[in-house]
Amino acid sequence: MFLNRLKEISADKALKKVLSSGYLSDAVSTGKINSFACILNIDEFNHAEVFFELAKELDLRQDQFKIIGFTEGSTDNHSYSFPVFSPKDLKWKGKVENGDVQEFLDKKYDVLLNYYNDAPLILMLVSAYTKADFKVGLLSKNEALNNMIMDIRPKEFSKFKTEFVKYLSILKKI
Repeated sequence: MFLNRLKEISADKALKKVLSSGYLSDAVSTGKINSFACILNIDEFNHAEVFFELAKELDLRQDQFKIIGFTEGSTDNHSYSFPVFSPKDLKWKGKVENGDVQEFLDKKYDVLLNYYNDAPLILMLVSAYTKADFKVGLLSKNEALNNMIMDIRPKEFSKFKTEFVKYLSILKKI
């Protein structure tokens, strides 16, 4: 228990360090989307198929779209078609030790969608560590993680989708 608290304190320091280091770019490129990623809290919204459909609607191939899920529960024997991580993957100094997460973090994306309201520390760390030109999120604890924030609940996906596509069009990303 005590060691877990120390681990959280060191992870919180790591998150603050990332966010204070000029984490987000002020300039948003107007290039079209060629890669799109989503970090999903499956405890809040577990319908990942809608994101695959959204990627298709944005004319992205399957290899141009990545999704990763987070759950507070066990990731053993999960039945999702995408990688899932949990708090047990958080290690000292904000390191996330999970091969699927590392593979996700190794790529650079044009747009990252942080699709969650409830944001445990490890979820915010993975969002912060993800390399993306433009980060979009839902209203949550730490708004400094995103370039654009939408005040929409995760269960309101159709409303989110309409607004998301509208803003991507305005920004000339689609």
